Amino acid sequence: EHRTTHGVGALALAVVTAGVVLLLRA
Repeated sequence: EHRTTHGVGALALAVVTAGVVLLLRA
């Protein structure tokens, strides 16, 4: 199982998404 890798990927995706939203709102 690669739950750890999946978790890291999901976290990274969330961080990137949040960053994009902040840039768009800036």
